[in-house]
Amino acid sequence: MGVVLFTCYARKYPEFLKICTFLGKFDHDLQLESPEYWIKENVPIIVISTVTPIILEGSKQYVMSMKEEHEFVVRIIIAYFSVTAALCGKTVMLIHFQQVAFGIAKRFRLVNARIRLLVMNESLRRSVLRRNPPYVDRRQDYTSCKKFKSLLSAYHLLCDAVHQANVFYGYLLLATIVCTFIIITVCLYFFFLFIIHGKAIRSVTISIWIFNNATFLVLIALCGSRVSEMAGDTAPLIRKLINENVGSGLREELKSFLLQLASLNVEFTAGVFFPINKRTLTSIAAAVTTYLVIMIQFETQSK
Repeated sequence: MGVVLFTCYARKYPEFLKICTFLGKFDHDLQLESPEYWIKENVPIIVISTVTPIILEGSKQYVMSMKEEHEFVVRIIIAYFSVTAALCGKTVMLIHFQQVAFGIAKRFRLVNARIRLLVMNESLRRSVLRRNPPYVDRRQDYTSCKKFKSLLSAYHLLCDAVHQANVFYGYLLLATIVCTFIIITVCLYFFFLFIIHGKAIRSVTISIWIFNNATFLVLIALCGSRVSEMAGDTAPLIRKLINENVGSGLREELKSFLLQLASLNVEFTAGVFFPINKRTLTSIAAAVTTYLVIMIQFETQSK
């Protein structure tokens, strides 16, 4: 898996540069300061879920190497480093994807906040205009429309960034999610067998691997959901703001933007096969349960 991930990253690196270009242009257009690139959220649990099975596997392989001859020791070392490379590769991809997803979600939230602020300021200005017409600059109607158009352009930049992220991560996520699904199903099956046969140590060992893979799926789904939720908050916000006391020009811009949002589908997907969000976790859990029940039935009937 490590080699596959590295190869895919190398081949699709230009697509990642496009993501950075879109986000950089977004920050420039909205005159943002240099963002905080390192997002520390979920990092402790990622580290724990990665380091624990590596240490556990290393200890097991060390004990096995003490009982084997030299030629088998070499095979054990190769197997250990292969497992470690695959695990670390998957973890690096998770952290990398989380940084991009959270960065995009943060910018969607910023656009929503600025749209709300712009419309509320315009509503307040028009309220003052009705009370004190001579003291208000009527040219602000044009300025408000211009600012809204810049926010609309920034929103579409984020949509383009999500599209490029799907091009870059799509099949990587598909491969890792499918592999993780298979690993969890098999591990749960053996966990059940170890419990039945009273092998407590092996049960604990395999439960750590289940925790590692389940953590990966949960965090991937949460990253995808955060972007979908932040982008999905825009349409209800626009519907609410249309009813505010704003000029006809800005109101038409809001209506036009709302129509555009109806045709936009901003979400991460696994190679266009299925979306990555919280509902995906439910589907995976149901599939794992179904296959696990079938495997356990075969096991009990064979006896």
